[in-house]
Amino acid sequence: MKLSCSLLILAIAFSPLPLQPLAAQVSPHPPSAAAKDAFIRQIMEDVGIPGLQVAVVNRDKIVWSNSYGDAVLDVPGPRRAMNGHDLILTASATKLCVTIAALQQLEKVKLALDDDINRSLPFPVRNPNWPNVPITWRMLLTHTSSIDETPEDLYRALFYWGKDHPLAFDDYVKARFLPGGKYHADLFRSGKPGSERIYSNDGFSLLAFALEQVTHESFDAYVRREIWTPLKMNETSYSLAGLSPDHLAVGYGAERKADGTFSFVPAKVFWGHESASGTIMDHQESYPDYPVGRTYTNATEFARLILMFLNGGTVDGARILSPASVDMIFTPSGYRNLDGWKQGIGVNGPLDLRGRQVWGHDGQGEGSVSALYVNRETGVGAFTIANSNLDESQNYSLVDLDMHLMAWFEDSAAEVPRLAQSAPLASATSDHRQLQTTSDDKAAVEATVRAYEEAVQVFDFARADSLLAPSAKWIERSAPEVAAMGEAAGFWAEASATKVRVRNEPHDFDIHLQGAMAWVTLLVDVTMVADNERARALLARSETEETGKPSQPDQREWRATYAESEVLLSTPNGWRIALGHTSRLPTKPN
Repeated sequence: MKLSCSLLILAIAFSPLPLQPLAAQVSPHPPSAAAKDAFIRQIMEDVGIPGLQVAVVNRDKIVWSNSYGDAVLDVPGPRRAMNGHDLILTASATKLCVTIAALQQLEKVKLALDDDINRSLPFPVRNPNWPNVPITWRMLLTHTSSIDETPEDLYRALFYWGKDHPLAFDDYVKARFLPGGKYHADLFRSGKPGSERIYSNDGFSLLAFALEQVTHESFDAYVRREIWTPLKMNETSYSLAGLSPDHLAVGYGAERKADGTFSFVPAKVFWGHESASGTIMDHQESYPDYPVGRTYTNATEFARLILMFLNGGTVDGARILSPASVDMIFTPSGYRNLDGWKQGIGVNGPLDLRGRQVWGHDGQGEGSVSALYVNRETGVGAFTIANSNLDESQNYSLVDLDMHLMAWFEDSAAEVPRLAQSAPLASATSDHRQLQTTSDDKAAVEATVRAYEEAVQVFDFARADSLLAPSAKWIERSAPEVAAMGEAAGFWAEASATKVRVRNEPHDFDIHLQGAMAWVTLLVDVTMVADNERARALLARSETEETGKPSQPDQREWRATYAESEVLLSTPNGWRIALGHTSRLPTKPN
């Protein structure tokens, strides 16, 4: 049987998320300073933001920063305009420091991403529904550990205002993770660790706690010495102690009025249900699990993390991470969040205004929102932070503002140098040519894979075979039923004749280039639909052959989920598929 025939079930035509047309989305001419200010103030007015800070990085320096609105309103007063030194609670963007600290220990060979986290804990942590399945560092960093999001009633019970929380971080973790602990209820989901992405603050708390065991010091002390001090983030703090009220912003809840404008209620009142009286310090929120969201910082200091990410882990001669570790953070894990954004190692991956991949983290808390994103292709990144929250509208608005800021400050396409890959450009085709990879190569690789899958979808095996390299192989021992189904007597011819239709829903499509080789991965849900009696009989027969169990005689659909990986080579006739592997994933329970 031809190679392409054996892949019909899984190499269904892939339609990647559409890239937004460049000209339709972004003007080639950046707006004037007045136009930028007007755009930003309009966002603040539309979603209810009293005060905002922004900072933009272009490669190796902060090229623009500004502050808007008020850091403190009349309550608690006195009203004070926002300035660049005011400190605002970052919320979940703080988790970037947990990720950086974990990668630093990985570089020192103190841990491995696929190690059982229990190797670094003083007590065991396992999902009781899956007691024999280890929870790994990678699972925690990608929110796939099966540890659930912290219950809302627990958050509310831990609200604390005016000073650092009396419950120590370590004591919170023990109360949450030890069986019988005060906060242990509702900790795990029923799914198997590693099987689904569920955002988890407590998962990152466990990471920070484990890092304390690895480094033998508090997480606060470690981050200050190994990350913030070398990055010159001197005003940034996990703790309220020692901070001046003159440099603290107050958080607010935004309440939309009937006329569409907003009133602002101090977070201490809006969420904490406490008195509006008190000083600026009395209105500062604190909670025990500080590594996951309690960093007091400003835009220009926190943007120094962007400088580090865009310069291979080094800023002003201080190396925070190796280039390989930075690459690892921004490598897709194969999972996506509920917005469809890719999940990296501790970071999210939406698309920018021009449809290109960017990476970072945003956050929202009781009275603050923030967003930090970088585009490694253009060397531009942005951080925005505001002192109000209501719902996710403020959060998404700051992500959108980041995208606009990056578009405004990136160079023209002709002036943007391609960032060098940390791995050496190597490998060669049959004539041993060494190639410099470009965006054109990436587009050509994608076009080849897409063309192959489109050809297979419509049973055009001659076209599919023409896109294979000489001596191409497909490894599919992990899914033998696929080959068996494809080899069933006359299956593909009959499927074509009976007009079986194929439908797919891709979850991921990633391309990594190195010289004259490309690696492609794809996760896809496949549905074969039978619209007539003969087609339904064919699907029923195939289902029986695959599972060994009788199927419904009136089989109308056949569904499966597959993970694919392909290796392509650059040949004189363009990129060609040389090696592939397919795995059928377990069927999700209804």
